[in-house]
Amino acid sequence: MTNSKKDIVRCKIKFNDFTKKGLLLSITIMQIFLSFSQTEDIEPNFGIRLTDIEVELPNEYNYVTHMQLQILSKSKSKHYYNNNNEGKYDDDFENVRQAKITWKKKEGANNKYETIIPPLKPNRFYRLAVSYYSSESVVALFLMMHKEKNADWYSNQKEWMKLLNRISDRNEPFSITYDPTIIELYGFQYRIKDTDLSILDIKESQYIKGIKDEKIIKQKKEELKKKKENIIVELDKAAKIEFKVLNFDENKSRYTNKDLIDFSKWIQSKSDFNEDDIIAFSGNFVNSPDYINIYEFYEKYLFGPLNDNSYKLGELLDVIKNAVNEEKLNHYNKKTGLLPNYLIEWVEEDLIKTTVLSTYSNSFETSYKLSLVPDFGYVAYLNNNDNTPQGGNLFLGVNISLSPSNKNAPLQISDLTTKQRLSIHTGVTIGSIAQDNVRDDFFGDYSLLLGGSYKVLTQGTRINFGGLLYNKIDAINGSKSLAIQPYLGLSIDLEIRQWLQTLFPKLKI
Repeated sequence: MTNSKKDIVRCKIKFNDFTKKGLLLSITIMQIFLSFSQTEDIEPNFGIRLTDIEVELPNEYNYVTHMQLQILSKSKSKHYYNNNNEGKYDDDFENVRQAKITWKKKEGANNKYETIIPPLKPNRFYRLAVSYYSSESVVALFLMMHKEKNADWYSNQKEWMKLLNRISDRNEPFSITYDPTIIELYGFQYRIKDTDLSILDIKESQYIKGIKDEKIIKQKKEELKKKKENIIVELDKAAKIEFKVLNFDENKSRYTNKDLIDFSKWIQSKSDFNEDDIIAFSGNFVNSPDYINIYEFYEKYLFGPLNDNSYKLGELLDVIKNAVNEEKLNHYNKKTGLLPNYLIEWVEEDLIKTTVLSTYSNSFETSYKLSLVPDFGYVAYLNNNDNTPQGGNLFLGVNISLSPSNKNAPLQISDLTTKQRLSIHTGVTIGSIAQDNVRDDFFGDYSLLLGGSYKVLTQGTRINFGGLLYNKIDAINGSKSLAIQPYLGLSIDLEIRQWLQTLFPKLKI
């Protein structure tokens, strides 16, 4: 066998030995990396159709009117990414007019909405602006009313009635109070037309005047008291027939017997009623929220649409306004008196909830703590002479980060400090640098790299710098001493954890 063939065989043997040792070293580095790495496997939303964006509102009675997709100008992305202050960049988000978003309530979660968002551009920040009505709004009132509907709805105060009270208080001087129609006033007048209210003004002293017998006096007093009680019972019964709002338990404490008597006397004194007389009920008798008429309005116009969801997304207020206009027209045609306050057009103010979406590969927050990151690359030796290593070598190494950074975010928008870019770097050469009687490897067939690395271009590419540690051989006595050879190199990170999870999805690491 010629010398050249022997050299080839020798090289093959050395390379095979090195391959086994290099594999063993790689496994060791991998184990170290898996122990320290904190990164998560995140699937980026690059232009896909997002169907998993949920919007959660404070209350199940908040009503969504509109959803608008907005995009942050690209020139502001880097600044926004690094301070994550949405308010500061509020004016820099612009509407994406062609983006139509659909939504629906999530099954089993009344205050959550599922959305379907059109495809988005990669590597951009978006914002989903959700307009909705408060749970204290008129829309919420009818939604609540529909949920609490039942046959005996007037027997106990419902949550929607409490809300109506709050809305009424806010709408002063147009409180949603009950005022009877002119027809109801005439009806009450008719029911008490034969009732002698003058008896209520008789005093005991007048009723027993001239009577000396104590027994008869006592009987007369009881007789007068009974007559007055019967008249009040008769008035109250007639009032509750004509004015149904008085049947609510809460309204029993809103008026006294004197209020009822004074109102009845006023009714009997009238020969005719006009629109000004209507407000006398709430002004001088009972000031009660208009539960009756507003519930009848709901049953007549809104029960159907709410029951079968026949209205379009975000248009429930329009359905209510159309119903109000129709009822107004009926009211005018029937000439039943003043327009009830519940038919005054409501003005609802939109509330806005914003959610920032990112089509970058991960969230804005750091998902990456101090860690060891393996890399692979090539170093070139500097200040060469006849006794130092020549050219360069491939290497396997490890980067020890000095400060946390989000490795899943593009370097272009990451405002990293020098400390976040810089890492301590160490590694071993792939291949021996030994030369007979000149130098020997640091250990075995490997020499040690020790220095630093600096991120450039991407989160996974680095410039490496430092010194190669090897053994220098004295040509005279053959003794060995430590020597350092400066180097400069370039490397790429080895994302072992992600590779393993790609190959073995069920692997828990």
